Order: sequence, then structure tokens, then C-alpha cells
Amino acid sequence: AELIDERFALHERRASKIHGLISQEPMTAHEIAHALWGNVAVTQAFLTLSEVLGHVDLLVERGQASEVETGGVIRFQAV
Repeated sequence: AELIDERFALHERRASKIHGLISQEPMTAHEIAHALWGNVAVTQAFLTLSEVLGHVDLLVERGQASEVETGGVIRFQAV
């Protein structure tokens, strides 16, 4: 139970950090991943993008973020 609580806390902190990033300016999932992990976002693209998209999905579901499409590019912004 303690490990599960720690994992939930980790993901809440990560979602909060992503919310902070997109509060400054709308960002693509790749831009968010790069801001969080630097070049690891390139070498581990599937892993980092999957994690970012999962957190952004939660933020959108909670009404804390929205998607904005411009020229076929989706960016996420804080609400």
C-alpha cells in the first residue's frame, strides 16, 4: 500500500509540473517531454511521450488543460 501511495504521489507531482509548464505557454507533447527529460526525450521517445500524454489526458479530464490545434499541430495549454 505504501508503494502504491508513493507512485500516486509521484504521478501527481509530475502532472503538476506539466501543468506548470503549459501554464507558461502552450506546448506539444514532444516539447513537454524535452522540457522534463532533455535529450532522453529523443532517445526514449516512446516512453517519454507515452508518459506525457497520459498525464496530459488526466489534466484534460480534470478540466485543468485543453488541446489547441494550429496547422495540424496539437499543443496543450493550461485552463
